[in-house]
Amino acid sequence: MVAHFDHQIAAVEQQLRRRKAAVKFQSCKVMKTTRRNLATPTALCVAFGSGFAVGEMTTPPKQRNTAGEVEQGPSPLVKVLRVIASVQTATTIAKYF
Repeated sequence: MVAHFDHQIAAVEQQLRRRKAAVKFQSCKVMKTTRRNLATPTALCVAFGSGFAVGEMTTPPKQRNTAGEVEQGPSPLVKVLRVIASVQTATTIAKYF
């Protein structure tokens, strides 16, 4: 009787090991596919474009100073550097997904 239970326990343990290996394999496969799809140029452009759109929508209107002149925003160089930093951040994040 005890040998029968030992055999059942061994069979269940073997089944659990197989399922654990299958889940690990499947999760690695999903992560690899997700990383590959998120790192495509299209996905990065969509992320950049949506970030740019949100940034433009949430930027407060330009204020006038006491002389009635519109205050200057960041220079074009600063804007380009921000874009480059955003793209680098997006590619770095894409490596981990």
